[in-house]
Amino acid sequence: MARMCARTPCATRRAESRARRLLTPFLVFAFQGGQILAQPLVILLLAVPITIQVYFNSSLAYWLNRRFGVAHCVAGPSALIGASNFSELAVATAVSLFCFQSGAALATVAGVLIEVLVMLSVAAIVNATRQWYEHRLGVTDA
Repeated sequence: MARMCARTPCATRRAESRARRLLTPFLVFAFQGGQILAQPLVILLLAVPITIQVYFNSSLAYWLNRRFGVAHCVAGPSALIGASNFSELAVATAVSLFCFQSGAALATVAGVLIEVLVMLSVAAIVNATRQWYEHRLGVTDA
């Protein structure tokens, strides 16, 4: 018999919180759509340093984990966590201080979207280099 989730007040608050987190970037893009399309250079200026920072930090964390003999199953998440900007807080702050239509809100939401795409590529690289990572260690994690 399948176990069913009860709709407790705590579960309801979590669902509402998720909905608000999804709604915020949507509203910012709804208000900023014209600016995004009109100013691709601004998005590029945001993308370049974020991309460099994420690749550099994740590479450094991944390499240090390998150097110290940390298992791949720990090194992968470590590289991702080490490279994360925790941009959700920046989005919430920009929206609450400057409103949805501000340049700060546009920059933080664009930053989050850029970071997500780069982090997905880092995850793919970490998964693709597992054999290289474990070759030097001489062990595999299950």
